[in-house]
Amino acid sequence: MRLSPAERWMIRSLLRPGRPPSRAEVEEFQAARLREIVAHAYQRVPFYRRLFDRHGLTPDMIRTPADLTRVPVTTRREVQAASPADLVAEGEDPARLLSHSTGGSSGVPLTIRRGRREDWLGSAQRARMLRSFGVRPRDRRVGVRLVERAPAPPHPMRRVLRALGYDRRTVLTLARPPAEILAAMRRLRPDVLLGYPNALARLARLATPEDRAVIRPRLAICGAEVVTPDMRAAITAGFGARVFDWYGSQELGLVAWECRHTGAYHVADDAIALEVLRDGRPTAPGESGEVVGTRLHSRAMPFIRYAQDDVVTRGAGSCACGQPWSTIHTVEGRMRDFFLLPSGRLVHPLDLNYPLKLEGWIKEYRFVQDRRDRVRVQMVAPAPPPEGVARITDALIARLEPGVALEIELVSRIELEAGGKFRMARSLVDPDYDGIDWAARRAAEFPRPGPGAR
Repeated sequence: MRLSPAERWMIRSLLRPGRPPSRAEVEEFQAARLREIVAHAYQRVPFYRRLFDRHGLTPDMIRTPADLTRVPVTTRREVQAASPADLVAEGEDPARLLSHSTGGSSGVPLTIRRGRREDWLGSAQRARMLRSFGVRPRDRRVGVRLVERAPAPPHPMRRVLRALGYDRRTVLTLARPPAEILAAMRRLRPDVLLGYPNALARLARLATPEDRAVIRPRLAICGAEVVTPDMRAAITAGFGARVFDWYGSQELGLVAWECRHTGAYHVADDAIALEVLRDGRPTAPGESGEVVGTRLHSRAMPFIRYAQDDVVTRGAGSCACGQPWSTIHTVEGRMRDFFLLPSGRLVHPLDLNYPLKLEGWIKEYRFVQDRRDRVRVQMVAPAPPPEGVARITDALIARLEPGVALEIELVSRIELEAGGKFRMARSLVDPDYDGIDWAARRAAEFPRPGPGAR
């Protein structure tokens, strides 16, 4: 496997945990890798060659991440509309590529194709992240997943590692009843739990005192959906684990992971050139905006200035812990999950959920906006007190506006998304309604969070 100089540098940095690179080294590597991937995409990927030619761009115009503003942003819809032949690098054999599908939370899943080398580099990035959380080589890890996957043939090296007491991983599926999952956890006694935060929080709430006496993981690592404060509290209370979060996607890979010292998110600057844009311009620290990323190792199917359709708050240029990574302050969710009201005002669901958090009789809840003038609240509450329902109704109506109907629905359970994720809020209103620039609108209407906000 022939590696470029930039890739060799990256592998050395991944394998030397005691000697992190300097910020200058990270920036130098990022720029070098960006030049390589842009030149490769122009030469071998028809989609990007046409994009560059259409806008009078050549690869030598993109020397550093700051130059990326010359390149138009690519949306998910544009990628979905293109054929695989336009998106996959010429000369790649599709039969030899690994295919991964997005979760489909946007309504239409997208197939991502990667080569084995870039897949390995992604695995190495995730291993570094787990090491930073405090995961140890001999830890027993238990993942909680929505559906079963066909087991891959065990790699010979994995069999050797397991025989030596390493790589002890087990996956449990949510298709099984919670009591069976908790029984399996009691038997396995995990050191580390991994999964969707909502799934782990649900199991933590259902755990009996007997379960809690045995299931005592040191760490709970969450990903794939926004971790709410309620979910963190439930996991910690139920299992006694310290919760860490990471943020990424199939398109962009690992984007950022939570710093165990500061609570900020370290951006994987050696794997992605991350932009947080407000009204098309880079945000300042503390400002929220849309995630746009360029993946630095996706040679089989490049992603250059790809709009992830998520909202985050930009953090400092490097973390206060002393590591060289730039930071994200908070991960706030998908852009379309902000509610657009008839007047044009945006409402953040986290503002709506505050009154519900004060009521101890609500087990779960979800906000759904199916029209601009209607918001539904689904609640799992076995014995809702009438006065409590009235308090919630009054508080939520005050947070909306006249003419917006509020409907409270008492349900026995709240279904997960098709990909197994839980979304505390979902807007079914077309995010492109009236041509609204959601990143700009959201950033303009919601103030900068205070220090330490989570």
